[in-house]
Amino acid sequence: MTSLDACLDELQAAGFVVIPREVLGFTAEETAVVHDAQLAELDHRYKGWREDEAEAHVKKSLQGGFLGVQLLPELLALEFDARVETLARAIFTRLQGSPYHDEVLVWLERSNISFAQPLRARMAQGGALPHIDANPWAEHPMDVNRPYDKERWEPKVRVAGLHDIRPMEKDRPVQAFLALTDCAGGPNAGGMGCSRDRGFYEYLRTKTPPHGRNGHWGKLTRVYPKPGGQKLKSLSKEAQGAINDAHAKALEAIEYPPYRAGDVVVWLRETLHAGPKDNTSGVHSARMYLGMLPNNPLNRHAVGRQWAKLQDGKQAHGRACDRSEKVEGLHTLLTAGQRWRAGEFGAAEVAAGGGSSDPRAASDGQSSHSTSNNTVPRDIDLFDLPVGTTGLGFKNATAIVNLKVPLSDNLPAGTRTFVKLGEAPDDARFAETCSRLRAELGMTSTHAHIVWCSPTIDWAELAGRANPKWANGVRKRLAKAMSESSRQGQLPAFVTRAFEGIMVSEAPVQVLATTPGAGFELLRVLLFRKYLGIADTNGRNMMVSGLGADDGNGAGSSSADGPVTGVQILSVDENPSSTGQLAASAGPSLQTAQTIHSSVMGAVSAAITEHPEAVAGFIRALRGLELPLSVTVGGRLAAVHAAAPFDDTTLGVLDAGGQQPELKSLAEQLSRNPRRPVTGVKRKR
Repeated sequence: MTSLDACLDELQAAGFVVIPREVLGFTAEETAVVHDAQLAELDHRYKGWREDEAEAHVKKSLQGGFLGVQLLPELLALEFDARVETLARAIFTRLQGSPYHDEVLVWLERSNISFAQPLRARMAQGGALPHIDANPWAEHPMDVNRPYDKERWEPKVRVAGLHDIRPMEKDRPVQAFLALTDCAGGPNAGGMGCSRDRGFYEYLRTKTPPHGRNGHWGKLTRVYPKPGGQKLKSLSKEAQGAINDAHAKALEAIEYPPYRAGDVVVWLRETLHAGPKDNTSGVHSARMYLGMLPNNPLNRHAVGRQWAKLQDGKQAHGRACDRSEKVEGLHTLLTAGQRWRAGEFGAAEVAAGGGSSDPRAASDGQSSHSTSNNTVPRDIDLFDLPVGTTGLGFKNATAIVNLKVPLSDNLPAGTRTFVKLGEAPDDARFAETCSRLRAELGMTSTHAHIVWCSPTIDWAELAGRANPKWANGVRKRLAKAMSESSRQGQLPAFVTRAFEGIMVSEAPVQVLATTPGAGFELLRVLLFRKYLGIADTNGRNMMVSGLGADDGNGAGSSSADGPVTGVQILSVDENPSSTGQLAASAGPSLQTAQTIHSSVMGAVSAAITEHPEAVAGFIRALRGLELPLSVTVGGRLAAVHAAAPFDDTTLGVLDAGGQQPELKSLAEQLSRNPRRPVTGVKRKR
């Protein structure tokens, strides 16, 4: 199966890509739910649309193919789906060349349907003419650090030539849609066409005067085989011919790829694209557009305008006849986090004529809570400290607290949580990613979340309650984090469900070493931490529960995935190793930092020799993970992944299994302490 990285390679190379549904995990069944809702809404809003003699207003409304509704619950469920947010982050990361850790804002899109013949002809529906969703002759690069100036660029009295250089109202690096039906490909199958001419946009921008621009068409730039306009007519015949040839070449390079329901089609904003020329497939081709926007002042103002219009019952975008919803129950349709991403935070400021500030109330893309409009929440507004709460460490601000407000569906109000402040945003995001990846692998995992807040709780005093020596360290750490924060007066809080257990370093060694399945669970955690390059792997950064349990006969039972056990071991305090740390732990040993008790590592060694098939399966699962750039940035893990225990040679030994000496040797290499002689003789201290 292709990877998301390979798909993004294709996007950058060709200007568009079809991402197979298997890559993101969408299914034909869940897209069918949206398509059924789409058809039901058509039946409700446009009675008689299937009939030979549909009323004129129905034809006019549906000629463009847009179903005039943005707030179908089934559509919203997928538009705000975590898989779409994951895709957006991956794309923004790739395009900007560094990890994208900010919120993903959402431009609420309308669903689209391309009718099949003969209904298509009766509706007089035509596909979108070839165009680019950008203005090559606007200011370059786009200024994303201030709101769109509508009064300047869209005056009530037309100003000649102004539209030629008019910028886009939002920063949308890519367009995308989720296919709701299969499409066989080709210009007459009701699908989408994109040009492979990657140099065309830059050619227009640098080699031609403005053309293809008309305020009546909106903000797009149309592309014709023989473009017109006064500016082009003033050129020499030779120059006009060269421009015509470039247009013809770009238009001839338009391809109409096939795709299936659940596939995602993505194209760059600079890519020339077009709607279908016809639809003779016999299937009404349907899709839902994905409005993924990076968080910047230009886009915050755009979604703020969107939300203000939704609240006023006005057309948010598109033709007036394309949207005519009466907005009711927005708070029921959308969660607090979804409303934030759709612009609720900025609607009041837009209505008041503002919009240039950064009202980031709260969370990395999930939830927004504050004590007043457009203010950052304080930690005390988010977290309730039970009587007797103490700090948990000497470095970061950490404690077990209860949530006063919901942060996500998995972290409702009242949840007992572990919270940490003081980490850099990139490190907090790394930890959040590790939590998600552990869940993908079926490992012990607790739902994690990042929320930005203003620290007002005396975290140093809480740390001092546990150990007076810790208070000053926590105070210094928070002061340093605040001075380096990209958001004035705010820090990211890493929040996760509290895990009921003890540190591995505090567990009775013999109980941990002899409980059935404990060695295998510890092995999985150690392999995971080494594969992701996690720093400071030791008994204090792993939590355990369920020790002393077995399957009832005292021996433990097994499956192809390993021993059946009630033991849970949770990897915690997951920060990326530095380049030096990775180099120092380059060997096969899973003890990459501080020493772990030899009896415990003996259980790890036994797990390898007793369950080689399950160990090989877990390593293959690690190798199959789609790791985001925030984990692999700079190729930091390339050497780790190319060597034991993640290489093909290791898998060959594990697959062979049995009593082979190579398997015993591998178990010894992975479990031994690399800082001690192979003989096991202890160094003098």
